[in-house]
Amino acid sequence: MANDQLVGEGLVRGKSDSISYLVQIVGQSRAEGLSDWLSNAHNARRRPFDTGVKSALARFSKWLLDPNNHGANGAYMALGFWLRPAAIAEQERSFEANTSSKLVATPRGLAFHLPPTNVETIFIYSLALSMLCGNVNICRLPSQLSETTRILLKHFVEALVGGDVDGMCLFVTYDLQTNVTAELSKLSDLRIIWGGDAKVQSISTLPQKPRGVTVGFPDRYSYSVLNAATYGLLDEKARNALASAAYNDIFLFDQMGCSSTQVQYWVGKKEQVTPLARDFTARISIAAASKGYEMGMAGAATKLTQAMGQVLDGPVGLLDTTDMILIGVHHEQPRDLRDSRGGAGMVGIIHLNSVMELAELVQERDQTLATFGFDVETLHELAIKINGRGIDRMVPIGQALQFDRIWDGQDLLRSFSRLVTIS
Repeated sequence: MANDQLVGEGLVRGKSDSISYLVQIVGQSRAEGLSDWLSNAHNARRRPFDTGVKSALARFSKWLLDPNNHGANGAYMALGFWLRPAAIAEQERSFEANTSSKLVATPRGLAFHLPPTNVETIFIYSLALSMLCGNVNICRLPSQLSETTRILLKHFVEALVGGDVDGMCLFVTYDLQTNVTAELSKLSDLRIIWGGDAKVQSISTLPQKPRGVTVGFPDRYSYSVLNAATYGLLDEKARNALASAAYNDIFLFDQMGCSSTQVQYWVGKKEQVTPLARDFTARISIAAASKGYEMGMAGAATKLTQAMGQVLDGPVGLLDTTDMILIGVHHEQPRDLRDSRGGAGMVGIIHLNSVMELAELVQERDQTLATFGFDVETLHELAIKINGRGIDRMVPIGQALQFDRIWDGQDLLRSFSRLVTIS
């Protein structure tokens, strides 16, 4: 196949057939066209938790965990920690515990990844899990890569090339107005769609292999719940530590992730909640400033506009705009704020008399509940009371954005694998 190397961009454009002509192949170590790569894809499958794959991910993790490489980027550090060898080994032990001599896990085959545009590291998480399952992967990237994504991709590809696994992954870009997504869907054994509801619904209607599986991650909504009495007993050091943890849940990804906290529910006496919530807001803002968070003018304008919209829709008891880093909108009664997301540091603050009141407020699109001050037994009771109407994760404050193999209520290592029974 003839190819044109685009100097300085690391892109290859195929020329010999309709799909390859429309696709730019990003970061390929070998100058192959799409058709050539697809014809060899079957041979690139690996056994689950292949040594070469684990070694490549370990190399990438080492680069991510060195803050000198990227100025201590929080999203990079989180990804590096998740990919470290000890964490992958734990994933492998858990995976193998669910297999036996009579139940064998194998790759599904060709996985087609369609990442979101708002969280630049998320595609690596699902891609890494798919690789660990042994699948061969095509990942469609935005036509205009941000500098953050370009750097991340460059070092990920280098980690793959450093071993013998670069044939497992192909990164492509193409005009969404073409039929490339439909053509690649027809070839896929597994299709992984990150994005809004409309994107997931639209792509899910495209034909896939008869036995193909689609795993979609649509719009989600997340919030936290805090025990006011317990927070009131914390000393200065403990309050600051909790605020630093909450910073991660709110400000990483500019509050645009599906797991980013949008609302804080405070459980306790109403007269105690407002001063305690204001104290927490101030400490989170201080944590954000100390971590070097920079708020752009556009983000500040958007969140202030959304905050004022909530005030007008009322009833609102207090609009806490002390320093504009984190805006707290104190609502007089529980209300649905799912369509009012400011991003870049705005939270609704709502009082509850009991944590069990949350069960009546949960909706199907709700994903992560970050918690403070409640024991496991209480959260277990809450999950039973919710009874599947929403909420897939309950985690301590500070861990809302920590990715896990069980995501949106699905075990992704299982979903990304084919199981063979032997009797």
